[in-house]
Amino acid sequence: EHAKQIKRVADSAVLMYDDDKAGRKATVATAQKLLELDMPVKVVSLPGGADPDSFLSHNPPEALRALIYSAQSIVAFQCRTAMSEEPTPLSVASISRISNEVLKTISLSSSAILRAAFVDEAAKILSLPVAALSEELQKIKLEPRKDFVQEPLDEGVWEDGAFEDEEDEEDYAWRKSCWPDPYGIILPQNYET
Repeated sequence: EHAKQIKRVADSAVLMYDDDKAGRKATVATAQKLLELDMPVKVVSLPGGADPDSFLSHNPPEALRALIYSAQSIVAFQCRTAMSEEPTPLSVASISRISNEVLKTISLSSSAILRAAFVDEAAKILSLPVAALSEELQKIKLEPRKDFVQEPLDEGVWEDGAFEDEEDEEDYAWRKSCWPDPYGIILPQNYET
């Protein structure tokens, strides 16, 4: 829903979340939604693990602007993040796991141009032949998409929009009217699609 609204007014996106495990997971999940709409996605990594609020309160706007201009692609972000979380990032097993996750992200785009650029970038970062990643990508694209495991988006809220009870639904509606949406974008309360 929000991704489609963004697509109407922009042809690419730059994401900036907290540099913790939840923030990195949210970055990839949001990027995947945008890639399904064939939007190129870049990611700003804040120095020293700062969150966006603290970075802006301690740095001038020009510093943020410079980081935005030097943002890395979602593929570079996902490769480097996954490699940093692996105990032996250059092992065959680690590279296999990382490339599989990155290829799943790449496969979400229907744009052959985006997919080719992303495969080339991933091949360079992971030190793999482009042909090998392209072959693996074709296997992923041929696999039927498995239904996701339903996990709560927030306490009492599920991916399919169902609520555990009426109180959860009211609480969620109130919080949604006051806080940024799950994609990190603050829309005015009177925003209309």
